[in-house]
Amino acid sequence: MQRLMLIGFLLCIGVIPFCLCPGGEDHGSKVGGSCIEHERRALLAIRADIFDPGEWLSSWTGQDCCQWRGVGCDDTTGHVVKLDLKYPSAYDLIYGTGEIPEPSKVNPSISSLIHLRYLDLSMNNFSCAPIPQFIGSLMHLEYLNLSMAWFNGPIPRQIGNLSSLRYLDLRGGYPFLDKWSGYVEYYPITLRVNDLEWLSRITSLQYLDLSFANLSMASNWLDEINMHTSLLALKLFYTGLPGIPSTLQHVNFTSLTVLDLSYNAISAVPHWLLNISSLVQLDLQGCLFHGRLSTVADRLGNLNHLKHLDLCRNKITGGISQSLWNNTHLEYLDLSENQISGHAAKMFGNPSQLRLLALFGNQISGEISENMGNHSHLEALYLSENRISGEIPKGMGNILNLEELDLSDNQIKGCIPEEILRNSSQLRHLSLRSNQISGEIPKSMWNLLNLEQLDLSSNHVRGGIPETVGNLVHLQLLNLSFNNITGQIQYQKVWASYPNS
Repeated sequence: MQRLMLIGFLLCIGVIPFCLCPGGEDHGSKVGGSCIEHERRALLAIRADIFDPGEWLSSWTGQDCCQWRGVGCDDTTGHVVKLDLKYPSAYDLIYGTGEIPEPSKVNPSISSLIHLRYLDLSMNNFSCAPIPQFIGSLMHLEYLNLSMAWFNGPIPRQIGNLSSLRYLDLRGGYPFLDKWSGYVEYYPITLRVNDLEWLSRITSLQYLDLSFANLSMASNWLDEINMHTSLLALKLFYTGLPGIPSTLQHVNFTSLTVLDLSYNAISAVPHWLLNISSLVQLDLQGCLFHGRLSTVADRLGNLNHLKHLDLCRNKITGGISQSLWNNTHLEYLDLSENQISGHAAKMFGNPSQLRLLALFGNQISGEISENMGNHSHLEALYLSENRISGEIPKGMGNILNLEELDLSDNQIKGCIPEEILRNSSQLRHLSLRSNQISGEIPKSMWNLLNLEQLDLSSNHVRGGIPETVGNLVHLQLLNLSFNNITGQIQYQKVWASYPNS
């Protein structure tokens, strides 16, 4: 869902797809059509220093460089205005399944592509080298993405010369899968900056991501960012901000729709944030927030356009108040790993537009009410690691679009309701691990053709597994350990015997 929101945001500010508008004069000699020779030679020099194991740049042959993959030219002048050298396995790397690329170098020939408007070097491995200062000479750049590319050291002030920039992504860190925890972690490779004065010269900025950069010395960070009236997205995840001022004399960046200040020291909601009524996404996870949830919800009640709210891994106490459900626009709510308590039956109020609700790792007790099924828009529900008891309500079968359901590590008993399995045909992930679930696995379980992960381990489930388990062609994880499963299972003509476990 977050990926869809980000793609939608980028479409709104007009950076995907990049528009190659005509303009400028031709100061070079064209070869083979619209390609300019000295720019073609520069591209070949750049390619020589880029790690390309999958031969993603194998199309870089011939005379017309404007036809090469990742290269875009102005239709009128033939000048190269777009260069996309993002590591092609970026998606796998972000989700921790890919290999870290071998080292690359930023060839100085990039500086000769003076007409560039779009430059993406993200997800490569530049071996902890500093960001080259010559990037600041590409005066026509509107889009610059150097994120998660193993750059280190100070952010060059010359980037402030790129006065036409609308999109700037300098996110640090590098993702990898921690095989022990199963979580995606980040190598602690960071950029740093002592002040953000250079930002004031980029007056048209709409998107800024400095996540994982060390901003601990940038005492002026909020004042500099407040000057950008056109800013739509600001991401400062884990930047060591030197304090979050609670007030601003005048809030200028009121067009902001996305704000991420996660993993910075913020003990309470700053007053200036409440003046940004345009906010659609607010991420404040891991900020040492404390206080009652009802107080936080009341303070954020003025943000009438808020659709995404992430307050996980804080120190929020109390129960979920009705005021939280009064935000009729809210679609994504993550309050996991706090100290939220109260009876589950009283927590889920009026039907809402919520598509994701995460409350795992809290102190919620009691039974889940049948009213949970009134939240019919839910696609993901995470209630694991609480103290929830009773049976799974049959009313949850009314959540027809449910894709992910995690009720693991609770005290839930009884059988798995047929109603949920019969109606939730979109279910992909189901985890009831470490409860007191009993009875046989319903036959309708094996009709969930979209199921990818099923974890019923550490319960009191009994009976056998039918051959129809082979219908689950998308299944990647099946864990039925520590139950009373008996009999044999046939899958792809291979017989295996499963004694009581």
